[in-house]
Amino acid sequence: MASGVKKLASQTAQATEDIAQQVKDIQQTVERTADALTNVHASVGSINESDSHLRAVLEQQTAELDEIALRAGNVAGQVSSALPDIRSAVGHVDQARYFTDLDHGAIKVGILHSLSDHCTFTPPSGPPDMARAMARERG
Repeated sequence: MASGVKKLASQTAQATEDIAQQVKDIQQTVERTADALTNVHASVGSINESDSHLRAVLEQQTAELDEIALRAGNVAGQVSSALPDIRSAVGHVDQARYFTDLDHGAIKVGILHSLSDHCTFTPPSGPPDMARAMARERG
């Protein structure tokens, strides 16, 4: 019986050591898991921070694009409202040029008419001939 008690005591001691080793292994696994969870938590925090920063940048860019669109719309409206005035101004320039040409023609006719009252005038064939003819008539 003493040998049975020794054997049982030896088995109990072995079982106690095995259990102690298993508890130690479980504690190490729990510590590694806790460290991994801490790292995951830090990574999630970093991702959230990056996400917040990115969201802020996108909101700022959206606001800037909205401002650009508003300004572009204002410029387009101003250009659109100015087009009739520009068309009108171009029309006035064309009319002024037409009347200026008529005025020059009328002035030339008036000069020729007044010269013809004072002398005999032969129409020139071109501008150089006109200058010579006028010089001859005066001289």
